[in-house]
Amino acid sequence: MDTRLSALWKPLLILASTFILLVAMKLMAFFLGPLLMALFFAAILSPLHNWVFSKRPSRGLAVLATVGAYILILIFLGWVLSTAVTQIGAILADLGASIAANAQAAIEQAGSVPVAGEALGGVASALNPAQLLGVAAGLAQAAAGVLSSLLVTSFLFIFLVVELPTIQRSLREIFGAGHPIPLRTEAAMDNTARYIILRTLVNLVTGAGVFVICLLMKIPDAFLWGVMVFVLSYIPYIGMFIACIPPSLLALSIGGVPYMLLFIVLITVVNGLAENVVSPIITGKGLQMSATLVFLSFMLWGEILGGTGYLLAVPLTVGLLLFFGAFEETRGLVAAVSDIPLPEPPELPTGAVPSE
Repeated sequence: MDTRLSALWKPLLILASTFILLVAMKLMAFFLGPLLMALFFAAILSPLHNWVFSKRPSRGLAVLATVGAYILILIFLGWVLSTAVTQIGAILADLGASIAANAQAAIEQAGSVPVAGEALGGVASALNPAQLLGVAAGLAQAAAGVLSSLLVTSFLFIFLVVELPTIQRSLREIFGAGHPIPLRTEAAMDNTARYIILRTLVNLVTGAGVFVICLLMKIPDAFLWGVMVFVLSYIPYIGMFIACIPPSLLALSIGGVPYMLLFIVLITVVNGLAENVVSPIITGKGLQMSATLVFLSFMLWGEILGGTGYLLAVPLTVGLLLFFGAFEETRGLVAAVSDIPLPEPPELPTGAVPSE
């Protein structure tokens, strides 16, 4: 077969197989949502499991430590979620009128510019107290939806932590220790965990920066907004700005539109420094995906998995990119849309079956 033709059909075959897999995932979303959430936590906590097992070769102790860490994460996320929803509701109930009044005053000042006045009129209608309280109710409903599947996810997580080493061993026994399937699957899981760990360090810097800005600008609940930024910054480009909507509204109620704009400029600077300066220092390469890919990932995974897809959109896309990056034929596609550090293609032992 012509070398150029072979180089073309291999990536097309991988992409076509991925498309078929995504269609199947759509059909099984009711089952895959909790499973993927559990698998995500199992992957990011696998380094802890392996570290504990290396120090004391007791599978039970390693599982206990991993489950304990999972419970602590759930407690932390539950506190952030419940506190944030409560505080946002309180802000909108207490300051909704002030927020709307300040926005309306700024719009009236800009009314001399017809286009700006018309555009800002829509903003004013969106910032009226009734609309804002509706947003708070929607957030509470979304939080309830996440909690409803938590029990199933937790059971699946425990089963995966207990059985994942056995599954990996079975794959090596079935296909052979040097076969691309177990090698590349384990590489994708390891690098997903590595990505989340490095992302956590960058998020700490971003969250701390927003916390300091809120303190200096005397915005209430500075610690909570810093923690929210830390959590939501796992979603590049979008997450931090979603987390900063409540403190932005608080800034609007305190000092009007100029004060809010100052806050937005400062957090944008912090985010830019974290992503473009701190991130390369920590990782040696960026943890960036193209903005287009981020938005497309939300559309894709949200359509396939619903609410769980929106929560896991970026981690799932990172896992998919890392999987594609494990194949020589599709590494170029990954490099075109991200600069996520990719694993080198595994070196197969002598006599191993090469990938087809």
